[in-house]
Amino acid sequence: MQRRPIITPPRISTMPRPQTEARLHLERYQMAIEKSRLEKELEMLEFRQIQIQDRLKQLAQQAETTAQLQQQAASQPASPHSIPKKHPVKTFNSESYQTFLLDF
Repeated sequence: MQRRPIITPPRISTMPRPQTEARLHLERYQMAIEKSRLEKELEMLEFRQIQIQDRLKQLAQQAETTAQLQQQAASQPASPHSIPKKHPVKTFNSESYQTFLLDF
């Protein structure tokens, strides 16, 4: 058994408002406000786009500099200062255990 769809009469609040001069003025005002808001948002997006492009250029330059430094480091032989010195290990024997000292 199917139910019949309930049809509700339109409410007064959903009915279109009459096109009065005041209503038309309000619509023009709302459109002008929205237009100015969108123009400001577009300006901010353009400003942000410039900032992002500048930052990308900086990162590209830093990456290039880092790559050059890495190539220079790979082509140069290791310096004696970069190789850690080996310290002799001193051991002490005891009757119950064996210990050792590392000098740093």
